[in-house]
Order: sequence, then C-alpha cells, then structure tokens
Amino acid sequence: MVFRMEERVSGMRRLQNPYAPGIHILGAQLSPRSDWLSAPRIFVAGKGLSEAEGMVRLLGEAAERDAIQMRRGDHECALM
Repeated sequence: MVFRMEERVSGMRRLQNPYAPGIHILGAQLSPRSDWLSAPRIFVAGKGLSEAEGMVRLLGEAAERDAIQMRRGDHECALM
C-alpha cells in the first residue's frame, strides 16, 4: 500500500538543515482522488537518516492521510 502512494505525491521537495546535516527531510503534496468528497490541499512530510528512509515515512504519512478522507459511498454514523 505504501509504495503505491509514490505515484500519488507530487511537488517533491528535499529540505536540508545546516545544523543537522545527517537528517534527510522530504515534503510533497498528496494528489486528490476522484472519489474524495472534497479535494483539500494535503501536504505530507517524512524525515530519516537516509533519503530512502525519509521517502518511506513520507509515503506512510500519505497513505494515512489518504485513508481518512471521506469518499463517495462512505456512511457517517456516531461511534457511540
């Protein structure tokens, strides 16, 4: 699931901090799906000790943010 999100992120940015040169920070925007009820601008980020680790964390956040979006056919109900 996480690696399928790679095609859904756009505008990838790599950020660097001169005070933490060993930390890789990545940011991107999650592209909305056609079945979302609304299309908010969602930005995601990930950081790690390597660029690959930062990418995995970014994609994990993208998958999590995608999962909580309301879609056509979802039913709202009270939890209690």
